[in-house]
Amino acid sequence: MKFLILADNYHPLPLANSICLRSLVDRFKAAGHQCIVINRVDDGVKVKDIEGVRSFNCSKSPKLGFLIQKLYKVKQLFVYPHVYKRLVNCYYEQIKQVDLSEIDVFLSICNPVEGVLAALKFSDIHPQIRHLVYNVDTLSDFRIRWIEGLCCPFWRHKAYKMEQMIFEKVDLVVFLSSHKCFYSVSKYSVYSHKFLFQEVPLLHVSEEENIENNGRCLYAGRFYKDFREPGILLNLFKNTSLGLDVFTTSNYCKIIKDGGVSDNITVREYIPEEKLNTVMKASKVLVSIGNKSSNMFPSKTVSYVAMCKPIIHIFHDDMDPVVNYLKDYPDVLFVDLRSSLVKNRSLVAEFCLREHHPISISEIQACYRSCTPEYCSDEILNRIKCL
Repeated sequence: MKFLILADNYHPLPLANSICLRSLVDRFKAAGHQCIVINRVDDGVKVKDIEGVRSFNCSKSPKLGFLIQKLYKVKQLFVYPHVYKRLVNCYYEQIKQVDLSEIDVFLSICNPVEGVLAALKFSDIHPQIRHLVYNVDTLSDFRIRWIEGLCCPFWRHKAYKMEQMIFEKVDLVVFLSSHKCFYSVSKYSVYSHKFLFQEVPLLHVSEEENIENNGRCLYAGRFYKDFREPGILLNLFKNTSLGLDVFTTSNYCKIIKDGGVSDNITVREYIPEEKLNTVMKASKVLVSIGNKSSNMFPSKTVSYVAMCKPIIHIFHDDMDPVVNYLKDYPDVLFVDLRSSLVKNRSLVAEFCLREHHPISISEIQACYRSCTPEYCSDEILNRIKCL
């Protein structure tokens, strides 16, 4: 089969949707399928030429003056989902440059939704092309507490109407399993035959390496305001005997350092994935933070599991999908932020300081077989063949 894939920041940013998509595309290619990737990157970002990847520069949001930008954000409260026509047109023009008579499958990432909408414009002209949507970030499964009583019901309804239009026209929609409860309700039942729920396809368990344990804890991931705050992590470790290494984006490195950190904590910008994996393997404990107001699943959790290391997961409430994902993990501590800080600091200290039994690769593979790129890509390909 020949795939035309509509991606967002497929390269160079290590975002969850691009990492997941790349792992699947690599497996499709290994299985002998051809893949052409049309990739949007932000204006001003330099992109390397990569075989099979056609990149174009386009910002999601328009460049506006300061005052107009503020008014534009107010307008966005009443317009959802946020669809940028300029970006739809950019994807559309890129698709037109491909010989679609040779394409068997459109694979569109659903974030941004503009790629999906652009591909749907070709559905009537090329009905032989099957259309698959990879829904890493969904339109309507969100929890935004501060605005729950005001705009959230309105946003959900508008998002549902757009989802209806998309689900009617496409052949297969792949969701992450963390969204299964939401999309299993009766209003979606008419489309259930088109749905496929999967785990994050990023589990690569490598053979054990003889890397000396540095005795420190590690957090590697992004932070977000009102969503995944660094203070949650720092408060558990500051001024303790526990060493903590934080790898995150440059803007949050600056924010954290400007706010001051205790001597036992180091904060660094992201390093290349291969080097970061080596640092993770040398760490004693890996630390994860759940999202405060989203059912989204942090992709870094899967990378942690692949390291076969003890994991601390910090969560806000029982709706955090990572709690369910890690419930069968052989060595995990769940830190409930509804408990007192004193209690949680004590739990973290006890967990980090005690001796931990080694976790075998076979244990991880037995528990998380469905999280591998091989499993997920084979499942998608089998569903496509039945369409």
